[in-house]
Amino acid sequence: MSTGKEGSKKAKRGSARRGRIAVSLLKTIDKQLNLQRNEILSLYRLDQGMGQGVSHEGEDDVDRANFDASRDLALSLSTAERESLQLIQEALGRLDRGSYGSCSNCSVTIAEERLLSIPWARHCIDCQELEEGGLLSQ
Repeated sequence: MSTGKEGSKKAKRGSARRGRIAVSLLKTIDKQLNLQRNEILSLYRLDQGMGQGVSHEGEDDVDRANFDASRDLALSLSTAERESLQLIQEALGRLDRGSYGSCSNCSVTIAEERLLSIPWARHCIDCQELEEGGLLSQ
């Protein structure tokens, strides 16, 4: 059974862990993530609507081929956008849970510069390199 003093130490360690990233930075990142999420959703809606209600009557084969190529590119971008959206949603979840900014593999605090440039980052640089090399066990 833990004493009040031990419980207090654990609470302080937990809040210190969450407190390593400044609240102002967390607010900035939250805004950035929500902005990116909204942009992706907007682009996704445009991609979904591409080709709906479009008539190809009177177009020649070249026009149809160009349209089909544009549509295929938009749909392939949608896959990347969906993956980005998933990473953004996960980062927003970590913000809500108070675990944002800690590497999901080793629990080291992720560098602020990395979080500002890649706000959905879930790994520190070292663990990200391991993951990209297929060496990170999940």
